[in-house]
Amino acid sequence: MPETKFTEFEKVFYENMKHLQQQLVKPDYSQTEHIRKIAQTYDAIENRPTYILDLYTSDFFFVSERYLHLLGHNSKRPIDFNFFMEAIHPDDYWITTDATAFFLSFLDDKKPDEKSQYKLVSDFRLRMPTGEYVRVAEQMIVLQTDSKGNPWLVMAICDLSPNQNLKTPSSGKIISTLTGEMVKPIGEHQLQNPSENLTQREKEILLLISKGYASKQIAGKLQISINTVNNHRRNILSKTGCLNTFEAIKYVAGGLL
Repeated sequence: MPETKFTEFEKVFYENMKHLQQQLVKPDYSQTEHIRKIAQTYDAIENRPTYILDLYTSDFFFVSERYLHLLGHNSKRPIDFNFFMEAIHPDDYWITTDATAFFLSFLDDKKPDEKSQYKLVSDFRLRMPTGEYVRVAEQMIVLQTDSKGNPWLVMAICDLSPNQNLKTPSSGKIISTLTGEMVKPIGEHQLQNPSENLTQREKEILLLISKGYASKQIAGKLQISINTVNNHRRNILSKTGCLNTFEAIKYVAGGLL
């Protein structure tokens, strides 16, 4: 992760990425060259900006020339998370990153061969090299899983959105690739008082998270395994309808626990 002064947004993003990394088995990169070639071929044939995100390293595995051109990249600038985020409208930061975390959390209980049967479709504003914003529609799918079936490489394909109303807030939804139907909207809280559905242990863990404890520290304090802590964290997000622990902590601040 880059050594930089994180904004509140960046802290939450990297917390999400760290949580995902803890679930992943170290991938075998010796078998990935064919994936890069497939992405390059797809980019050449489809003529659509494309990138592949490596969840194990929280970095780009592949970025097409068309995507770099779209963002006005120059050879002196490193292709990293900050470069990408600087082009996104500030009001759309949360949906574009948290929607990804929510999507991957949604796939947790799906079998490895089922994970590619869903895609995340998001709509947000992207700044062009001219300084003007346009709305883009991005589709994200799981391209490769690790040896345990966890999402490892995810591919995103970008197009201009048919909706070019720049006043419209960003949005996201999970779509079935088999039926084309929406499976779940992103960010909608389905329970009026979700904290009532949390177990005492989940409330205890959420309180510790709000105090700045990491999963490893929580595991030591409660004398449980880190996997158990991470399972509780996923359950908390699922039950509260929150996109990340940052949102879930708001329930603590609001006195709902």
